[in-house]
Amino acid sequence: MRLRDAYRILGLEPNTQRDQVTAHYRELVKQMHPDAGGVIVDVGRLVEAYRTIIAHTGAAKPHRASSFGSSIFSLGKLATSSGEAALRKQAVQQLAQRKRYAGAVFLKQALFDTDAGVAYAAATGMISIPGAQVERDLVSLYEQLSVRQRSGILRELRRQGRAMPRFVAYATADTIPEIRNLAQEIPR
Repeated sequence: MRLRDAYRILGLEPNTQRDQVTAHYRELVKQMHPDAGGVIVDVGRLVEAYRTIIAHTGAAKPHRASSFGSSIFSLGKLATSSGEAALRKQAVQQLAQRKRYAGAVFLKQALFDTDAGVAYAAATGMISIPGAQVERDLVSLYEQLSVRQRSGILRELRRQGRAMPRFVAYATADTIPEIRNLAQEIPR
């Protein structure tokens, strides 16, 4: 993306200071959040514009998931669209810590991330989200989950002592012995 296009997308003058660019970007992200009555637009272009400007305004500081806003919407977009696997994984972990079903919507997308570490973090992170809907989601996606994801979910269920009887029932009937054995270790 060209630098002048990036400033135009963010609605800023080309001589805007770096800290003002960051503050304006964060405000735009907050305004777009659905809970604030915002209209969902192409967040990817907004993020790309911000990154372009920051890259051209001095030594870029390393980005963390929290630097893109801390709302579930912001974290979800980062978890599903960042070009860096480490940022996607960090955003996935933060979504799981929120323990909100709105975060699980993004975690479901991250289950199919091209990076195995991100996909695994999404699978095990789903367990921390309360509610029966999470179990229904995992059961409906069961056949699409990797062996690593299935075993990670089962281990996390055992560690947390959380009951997901339908998921465990599917795992008990799995064709893979490792999964069946893990499922049998979970108290019912």
